[in-house]
Amino acid sequence: MKALKKRISANIKSIREDMNLSQSKLSSKTGLSIRFISQVENSSPNMTVDKLETFAQGLGVPVSELIQEEKDVKSNRAFKAGIKHCIDILKKSL
Repeated sequence: MKALKKRISANIKSIREDMNLSQSKLSSKTGLSIRFISQVENSSPNMTVDKLETFAQGLGVPVSELIQEEKDVKSNRAFKAGIKHCIDILKKSL
């Protein structure tokens, strides 16, 4: 179970940083305290499913993305960014 906790913590931090969100901004989006966010990112507290959903909503990702292996999260985010880029190019050409 510790591996899952570490994975979730790493994914929350990685996604937050990829989105250029500070812990303070994420706190504003989620209503969670900066202290709690910091503790979660450092694998400290046990988290409820409700808090996991709150993080997912605040980051704009499905809960499954917080649970996935980190390499899968990075692959998915890169794929989504590539698709968005292609859509943006297509929109400009229309």
